[in-house]
Amino acid sequence: MKKQQITLLTLLVVAAAFAVGCGNSNVPTFKQLPFISNRTVTPATSLFVMNLDGSGLTPVAAPSGSAYSPSNSANAQTVAFANSGNVWSSNASGSSQTQLTTFDDQTQWAFEARISPNGKKIVYAMYDDSVGYDTVWIVNADGTGAINLNATLPTGMTGCYNGSFSADSSKVVYACYGPSSTYGLYVVKANGTGTTTVTTQNFFMDTPAFSPDGKQILFVQFGSGPSANRVPGRNRARTARRTSAPTVNSAGITSINLDGSNVTVVVPGSSLYEVEVLNHSLYYTFYDSGLGLYQIYKANLDGTGAASISDGTAYDYLGLSAD
Repeated sequence: MKKQQITLLTLLVVAAAFAVGCGNSNVPTFKQLPFISNRTVTPATSLFVMNLDGSGLTPVAAPSGSAYSPSNSANAQTVAFANSGNVWSSNASGSSQTQLTTFDDQTQWAFEARISPNGKKIVYAMYDDSVGYDTVWIVNADGTGAINLNATLPTGMTGCYNGSFSADSSKVVYACYGPSSTYGLYVVKANGTGTTTVTTQNFFMDTPAFSPDGKQILFVQFGSGPSANRVPGRNRARTARRTSAPTVNSAGITSINLDGSNVTVVVPGSSLYEVEVLNHSLYYTFYDSGLGLYQIYKANLDGTGAASISDGTAYDYLGLSAD
């Protein structure tokens, strides 16, 4: 494990604070949202934080390379992010950074890192040229105890990607892909056991996230349409996942029960690219064709009350997806 001292993310680690949410002590309440932007600031950085209503936008110093998929533990003690093909974590002060993986970013690279709300584990995706497909891993926050969730791939799948934790940090949901535009969602315990299938479909599913009560999965499904507006990021690892854009009747943010029932598109649209759930609200990246910009939107869990929390001056996106 490689350790480097970097003055980084001092502001980002205050992006969340733990509180009792809606009467359930297992549901954390976050105060701010980390995101990626192309805003011009000095010194230059792609990492920013803002309040959940879009106010208080603050740039955060980043290391060299391309930092993306930032996330916080609920107690604001640990932050995780991906940078130059590796997974990193930070202590609460931002003064000490730990590189948790040692991939070369050429034949192996990590992406889509997400820390658990309790700050104890990190889930990330990893592409390996030697096997030619993506896998999902869980590692302790100190870099020990790495578990390959896809040592045996789910039946019919040829690779897996993009995981996130439940609010109580006990489970992980992740997505997989197979031949002929087949995709699946799977739930596993945080110790790597007890994998269950939520659904398999013939449309691309991305950035799955648990509802606060853990009873539904919310994800973005992509239908047919131009690929030019995909969120910028680590798209080289995603080539095998979408050899063609499948056609579906509806595209957008979708909710599904853990048993695969009650599939509901809660925010329709083909220009929605990634979603996360914070404080009983949806946060997602939307391509605004009028502005020609990616913007971050907030909505209720049922999709109502959608409104931009970006200011319309720059590309803003959550940075959770490799696409």
